[in-house]
Amino acid sequence: MSYEIKFAGNQYTNSSSRDGHIPKLIVDHISAGSWSSLLSWFTSPNNKGSSSNFGVSKKGDIVCFVPIERMAWANGINA
Repeated sequence: MSYEIKFAGNQYTNSSSRDGHIPKLIVDHISAGSWSSLLSWFTSPNNKGSSSNFGVSKKGDIVCFVPIERMAWANGINA
């Protein structure tokens, strides 16, 4: 089985370099809003605080907001 992942990020999305760190886990969040509101917020130039590497709809659509080579804000702070 294969999935098509569409890139939907923008230059405003809050992210940082992984600095060579390899992800150790996946954090799964549930959006309180609709799929269209999630897409709108994570691609908005007004959103400079929150981000996510991926979004997955209830139908199985997958979008990438932050390339996997970068850390999205939702990943937390590396201490």
